[in-house]
Amino acid sequence: MWRDGRSQSLSGTWRANRNRRSVASPWKRRSFRVAAGGRPGRWSVALIGPLWLLWASVGWASAPASEASLGTLNGAPIRVSDLTPLILADYAHQAIGQETLEHLIQEEIVAFEARRREILVDPSQITRRRKVLEEQLRQGNAPSLTEFLRDQGLSLAQFEDLLGSAIRAEIMIRDDFGLSNDAEIPAEKQKVWFHEKRAHLGVRTEGLSKSVAARVAEKDIRLGDWAKKIYWSLSAEERDRLFEDFVTIRLLEAKAASLEIAITPQDVREEIERRDEQLRIKLKAEGMAADKVTYLDMIEARGEASDEHLESEKFRANIYQRLLAERIYGADGYRSYYVDRKDEFDREFGRRVKLSLIFLRAGDEVSETIPRRYGDALEQLQELRQRIENETNTELHTSFDRMARMFSEHASRNQGGDLGFLTEPALAALELPSDPFSHPEGTILGPWQARQGVCLGMVTGSQPAAGFDDLRPEIEKHARRELTRSLRESAHIQRES
Repeated sequence: MWRDGRSQSLSGTWRANRNRRSVASPWKRRSFRVAAGGRPGRWSVALIGPLWLLWASVGWASAPASEASLGTLNGAPIRVSDLTPLILADYAHQAIGQETLEHLIQEEIVAFEARRREILVDPSQITRRRKVLEEQLRQGNAPSLTEFLRDQGLSLAQFEDLLGSAIRAEIMIRDDFGLSNDAEIPAEKQKVWFHEKRAHLGVRTEGLSKSVAARVAEKDIRLGDWAKKIYWSLSAEERDRLFEDFVTIRLLEAKAASLEIAITPQDVREEIERRDEQLRIKLKAEGMAADKVTYLDMIEARGEASDEHLESEKFRANIYQRLLAERIYGADGYRSYYVDRKDEFDREFGRRVKLSLIFLRAGDEVSETIPRRYGDALEQLQELRQRIENETNTELHTSFDRMARMFSEHASRNQGGDLGFLTEPALAALELPSDPFSHPEGTILGPWQARQGVCLGMVTGSQPAAGFDDLRPEIEKHARRELTRSLRESAHIQRES
């Protein structure tokens, strides 16, 4: 149902991973970029002021003032707070989670210090800073501030609140370092200032209650607030994925309850054993030692608490999905399920042909993207076929492999044109000139004209159709997917735009 790597536990997991940084955070894709002279580039923080970096670096998006419904499941509203365990399980240990928590901590540090020092920012200061930014955006041919705020889901009032916080921080840092009012604040001084304030205020992220992510002075940053901050910093696609995961989990839980299915310790042990086996297969396929590695070892190695991971919503939902599929479809070991859908399994896992391909892009007319006409490409590949067949000192397959590497314009050229074993539906998409199953290994097919060019193929192997025993793991996966799909189809799910 989900990738194992996304099945994280809530309490304890994120704290154990505070210092782990994800290189490819999904948040990075959401960084605002503007066009300047036709080239994309990150919006310079210098347009706003050096301290704005503290907020720009963790995503601009902010949660709405009130917790609106994200959608409904069978009429019941779904809110961000309902997604808190999923959000923190998936993102708390990633860069976006750590940086949004740091953002919240810095906000509280600035707010506390500003109150203590009675630092006030005049609305005119915020207005002036905003107007300078708007003017610089216009001069740089960048999207307007209005467009930017709309894209990030920020109101002007929210944006100005953030500007006010940034200005208050600038005032205090300049004062503490003896800088002039208009001096740029070096990044290193910013880091030093926040580091010292963290120590002075006793900022804590450990030894707190399960509902608290961090404490600044006597102010708690709660897990729910952290989760909301992360959620509204995610892309629309990532938010949709969280919503869909939540819906699926609740539907599985409800169906299990209706059939009086409860997860037992034995069910948990069986799920762990299944994942142990999946992990061993994966490691062996990658040429790694797998005999002594277990699924829970992997969880612990990532810094997660294994007991809490086993209690996570996603892990338990996977068990519910397996138990429900066994109850509904697998009473006879899924044999009837397989027989009823044999045609479908045959199409997906039936007999296969291994094929290599040489492809040349072509069309009716030459253009910037089409280097040749169909007729010219057919002639080129016909000549290439003759060269391959006439090489007496080289095996046919070896010659085809070499020619594919030299001339093919298909993504498979670096593999000598090898497409691997293909099922009948996949072969049909290639628009082959004849049935490849009727040809022996070593047969050259074509050339033939396809939709985007011309192809020359070679049959390099074949496999018989897989039987029930070979397909048992795939049959079970299919049944679990069908279960989830049927539950969703029978439910009333509405996603707010």
